[in-house]
Amino acid sequence: MSLNSAKYIHAVNPKGEHAAYACLNLVNAGTLWSADYISKLDPALSVAHMQLKSLPIEALKQAPFPPGTLTPAAIYLLIAALADDCSILRYGDGSPLSPQLVKYSKIRAKKELEFEVARRTIAPQAPSRLSCLWLAEDSTKGRAMLEDIFCNSDLHFLQVSIVGADQLHKGDWNLWQGYFQKANPLSAEKYWRSETSSAEPRWEYLLDGAIHCANQKQISRLCKAHLEANSSPWSSENPPPEALIKAAINA
Repeated sequence: MSLNSAKYIHAVNPKGEHAAYACLNLVNAGTLWSADYISKLDPALSVAHMQLKSLPIEALKQAPFPPGTLTPAAIYLLIAALADDCSILRYGDGSPLSPQLVKYSKIRAKKELEFEVARRTIAPQAPSRLSCLWLAEDSTKGRAMLEDIFCNSDLHFLQVSIVGADQLHKGDWNLWQGYFQKANPLSAEKYWRSETSSAEPRWEYLLDGAIHCANQKQISRLCKAHLEANSSPWSSENPPPEALIKAAINA
């Protein structure tokens, strides 16, 4: 697969826990990095960071997680682990997580860990679903798939190019969806071998690397939506950086 010739999109939820990280990096550099990839580039980060895909599976079932491993997908594992110890889970602002989210997180965490076990057996060099950047083809079909993946129709899509990659895996999302509904080991095996489930595969791309967005309008619109959502970590005591505010004004 030619990284430079392919066209991809990346989705960000402006209300999500990681939106601030995405907005700040896009405003300052136009670039997003997977956690494992940037830790290899920055010696200071490599000291504190532990690659999630190399941790024992049993360690991924327990909280707290090691530093640097709380990626968007790994949040489900953390919620599931904490739910066993707490009667009520709360966000940073004190509001409780919904029972529906906790229930979904427990199911999602179990399935993701089973898929991670399969990856380590079948394609150990492939990026982990728990620590990668998610990409899709730049098409209506690709956008619809990302909305299904993240169960969210309010996503902001960024047209991106891959500017650095340790590994890139192409998997048929239909196989993951089928496994989520009925845990068939064959589905996991086919997914990690980049095989298809049908005549109409829905390809998702797992990247351990870096992506760049050159579309400043898309970045500005994302920043504006993020600030309008009053999302953490911003508050009167911790206002958003001026660069973020300026980007939102230009939307």
